[in-house]
Amino acid sequence: KSVLRPSTIKDRLVTRAARSQLLDGDAVYIRNLEEPDALTDRQLMALTIIADAAIQSHDLAAHCLDILAGRGVIGGEAVGKYADQLPAAIADAGGEAET
Repeated sequence: KSVLRPSTIKDRLVTRAARSQLLDGDAVYIRNLEEPDALTDRQLMALTIIADAAIQSHDLAAHCLDILAGRGVIGGEAVGKYADQLPAAIADAGGEAET
């Protein structure tokens, strides 16, 4: 089952398109984000880049950005700007995201 990681832009994502899924038996292992304090800012930044660019897990990238914004490492507007640049198939520009 695929799930959408929580983030402040969750309502701006097309749920089915933004969920991270494993295909063809491939697997990507990430550290447990239930305890974000176990990751340094630098590790979270790296995970954000990998999530977006390498594995196209936009919900994970947004989740990491939310954590970084909560820590004051980046501005809170960065998460919204990230949502603004997502492809139309993933972002819900009309604000009518699926649940």
